[in-house]
Amino acid sequence: KEPQEYPMAGRIVLLLACLFVMPQVQAELSDSKRALIQELFPSATVIEDKLPDFPVYPVYQLQELLGYAYETIDHSRLQGFAGKPISMLIGLDTKGRFTGIK
Repeated sequence: KEPQEYPMAGRIVLLLACLFVMPQVQAELSDSKRALIQELFPSATVIEDKLPDFPVYPVYQLQELLGYAYETIDHSRLQGFAGKPISMLIGLDTKGRFTGIK
């Protein structure tokens, strides 16, 4: 078949190339963000920095994983009425239930 019949394949190759070329950024967790995550997981004793391979913050109570916190802006740049991206911090437990939104 001609290359024009596989337009999605080219897009997938381009996406994969961008993912491997883009620098990995691991942001250190600020005190204010740590406090917000603590509100989402009140029993948390350990809140780790954002993972380098997937932009989520693992949250533990001692050695037990309670869930993950993530920022919507890391996953989608959906714009609000002011034209700025909507940014929320969301907590999900290990069963996929929301623990809260900030």
